[in-house]
Amino acid sequence: MNGTVTAMGAMQSGQNICLISRQRIVGRTNGSSVYLLSIAAYLKAKGYRIHYLSPSPATFGRWPVIRMRPEMAMFDSIRIRGSIKLGRLLVALDPMVAWRAAIALLDRGLRRLHLAGTGLSRPAPYAIAVPLTSRDKAFVARHAPALADVILLDYAFLTEVIAHVGRPDALSIVIMHDLFSARPQQFQAVGQVDSVAVLDEEQEMRLLGEADLVVAIQEEEAAVVRNRLPGLPVVVAPMAVEPAPHAHPGEADLLLFVGSKTAPNVDGLAWFVEQVWPQIRAARPAARLLVAGSVTQSYAVGSPGVSYLGLVPSLDELYRRAGIVISPLRVGSGLKVKLIEALSWGKAVVATPTTAQGVQDLVKDCIALADGAAQFAEAILRLIQDDAARQQLAGRALAIAAAHFGAEACYSRIAEFAAGGRPSPGSKRLVDDVGRRRMHQHGDRNA
Repeated sequence: MNGTVTAMGAMQSGQNICLISRQRIVGRTNGSSVYLLSIAAYLKAKGYRIHYLSPSPATFGRWPVIRMRPEMAMFDSIRIRGSIKLGRLLVALDPMVAWRAAIALLDRGLRRLHLAGTGLSRPAPYAIAVPLTSRDKAFVARHAPALADVILLDYAFLTEVIAHVGRPDALSIVIMHDLFSARPQQFQAVGQVDSVAVLDEEQEMRLLGEADLVVAIQEEEAAVVRNRLPGLPVVVAPMAVEPAPHAHPGEADLLLFVGSKTAPNVDGLAWFVEQVWPQIRAARPAARLLVAGSVTQSYAVGSPGVSYLGLVPSLDELYRRAGIVISPLRVGSGLKVKLIEALSWGKAVVATPTTAQGVQDLVKDCIALADGAAQFAEAILRLIQDDAARQQLAGRALAIAAAHFGAEACYSRIAEFAAGGRPSPGSKRLVDDVGRRRMHQHGDRNA
């Protein structure tokens, strides 16, 4: 009852943004969630009510309970199909989810005891890309109209729901995150397989073309979309951060890697531990590597000096202590959120060119770029042994974060577009383009 009253009041205000997502968003726990919540928080600060709507129980994956972190309080309403909300908990109503979780825990326990698993546990499907069912679409049609003065879509896969929201007056904005069609070739080059759904370029452009505005996380990918879809407004919105008050050079011999269990992170960590780390330890036996994040669930091969921390409540202390943050990615797309996060802490960063995709010209003087195992090890050892060079790089990193990755610089054009009639001079063309495009589409449908 209360939810209905809130939704009706919100609809009358004309200030509602309905975020439709199938991510398992519990807080700032991985790069894509951090990026999405950062945009939502900025729009919230601009006066919008933000509603999180997930049309698919696939959001739960194999775990029947989602415990939301305090930052999720920014949402005015949260609703996932097939669940109930109990305080900060979202509980899946399908008993099969609980059964799959029990099997997964059994498998995990047996493997930790070095016994064979049951063989019954399988990874959950990648929720953001699962096909929309008729029940998913009906859920959107029932709950979204009262919440969607603006539709904010998380990944291109969800643009199909625009037609089911039932608000032809609402602007639709899709957040790309990544250019998915660019990923397969990169993975093939290193003999790996992507952990997400594969889209070819034609499919991806068709999905993106359904929205009124495309938000790209970096300029190289935005340029691809502009070239393929010249009538569609595209803006670049890098990940925004709040820079630390001062740089944190940290402890020279302490390295840090932070990542979720996506295929690029798993591949990059494995390459570093197996190919680069032995060279560093041979030259610097006191060197240590801390690995934080869910990446440790997929890779945790023992090696001298390496500690696998898993998910930690806060990364703050790790960033303060680390002397060097590494990003040894060999494949991937989008903007590497953890790179921007490290810059915001004022850290010396050693990264591959893949990590710097889309922002290489901006960060080339504030991070150490290295390609190949020997070069990567050399760059790290140089910074370990030269405190002045490490401190200088840390200072440059913080300066770049402060100058280019503040919330206003990154997200203002999204807010201006959502406002419709109040664009800045630089954004007016975008709004005009949408009006012309909608008129054209309307004419096509009635031809």
